[in-house]
Amino acid sequence: MKKSRIFTVFAVCMVLVLMLTGCKSKTAITTDTFKTTMSEQGFTVVDGKDQYAEFDYILEVYAAVDSTQSYQVEFYQCSDETYAKGMYENNKAKFEEQHKSASVHTAVSVGNHSEFRMLADGEYILLSQIDDTFLFVHTTAEYKDAVNDIADALGY
Repeated sequence: MKKSRIFTVFAVCMVLVLMLTGCKSKTAITTDTFKTTMSEQGFTVVDGKDQYAEFDYILEVYAAVDSTQSYQVEFYQCSDETYAKGMYENNKAKFEEQHKSASVHTAVSVGNHSEFRMLADGEYILLSQIDDTFLFVHTTAEYKDAVNDIADALGY
């Protein structure tokens, strides 16, 4: 019995080690890549910088609206990683506070990126930060898979 327990612990440790060795830094995309990729996916991309003119650390903002106008994917280019990380952390804390009960969420921070996904009360939230960029989506749960596919296509 003791041998099987040691083997189980060893196996779990090996799986964790193998999983973590695949975690490496991600490459942030440019705003041009965001605009091109989203346009190719059938989204309408609009410049949203004017809404954030008072925040000098936000260099560029683009919102990509899906063809049914049901949800949008927002992309922010900040002046440095500290601001993008701050936007990620502030939004994450806000959504965790709003949905304290009855939510399913994951949060991962590895290397140069952080990611938060939450499904709660019929809503789906995706926050992803890589270097000095930040990706944000807040939509209904029915678009969860579509949002995840877009995030994957963008590398976020």
